[in-house]
Amino acid sequence: MVNAARKYNRLMLAGTQQRSGDHFISAKQYIDSGKLGKICMCRAWILSHKNPLEFSPDTATPSHVDYDLWLGPAPKRKFNPNRFHWNWRWYWDYAGGQQADWGIHLIDIIQWFMGVNAPDSVSSSGAKRILQDNTETPDTQETIFNYPNFDLVYEHRQANARPIENRKHGMAFYGENGTLVITRGEWAVYSEGQRIAKPPKVNGGPDNNMFVKHARHFLQCVRREAKPNADIESGHRSTSTCQLANISMLVGRKIKWDAAREVVIDDPEANALLKRKYRKPWVLPEV
Repeated sequence: MVNAARKYNRLMLAGTQQRSGDHFISAKQYIDSGKLGKICMCRAWILSHKNPLEFSPDTATPSHVDYDLWLGPAPKRKFNPNRFHWNWRWYWDYAGGQQADWGIHLIDIIQWFMGVNAPDSVSSSGAKRILQDNTETPDTQETIFNYPNFDLVYEHRQANARPIENRKHGMAFYGENGTLVITRGEWAVYSEGQRIAKPPKVNGGPDNNMFVKHARHFLQCVRREAKPNADIESGHRSTSTCQLANISMLVGRKIKWDAAREVVIDDPEANALLKRKYRKPWVLPEV
């Protein structure tokens, strides 16, 4: 998608709509000001208490569903309502679980605020620890991303919602002078001792405001022929970072990433998971 956008000179906006939220923009400005000092670690988390799906047998495909088209390049299989709309995200054939579903929105902000595109190495561990149903992706997962100047710790729990930093989702930036914590609703700074006078707290608007502002921003970029704030390459980089976490978990070891060549270093098994096998007649064209 990135190559196609560049080759054909097209503007593409990724759905990382938090980049258009006013309070995310103001928090980025605060980070850029250097008031937190040197940042040694970041954290991202999404915590919930999801009920397991009821076991459902395979059934006949509903008459109004073009199931072959819905499956697309994914493996052919019988219709099952648990694998259909919404819940598809908890199956490896179609998605990457919570790490990729919510993780991209959290990790995208970390990489944007910190001015980086990809980690140097990734180590992830996870499994279905509690939820007893026929979903496949882990309900509990922890990932450590190593960047040149800081580490990022990601966590999700889908069967225990006890908060981190008193919030059920969020991102935290731990600096020598203070900590900035941000969610989709607000951001706040907590000083290390008296290093930051009057640490700010900024409220955000409803989630829908970000979607509207994101769409408006894209239209403005089209009119001005300007690069969007969530260009397709930034979306790709944040997505691939999440995919690396899942690959590390699946192969059971730390992996090292060459972002320039987009390959896992000296690990053929991990590299084989960078692409899916497409079901015929679907193809992924090379651009």
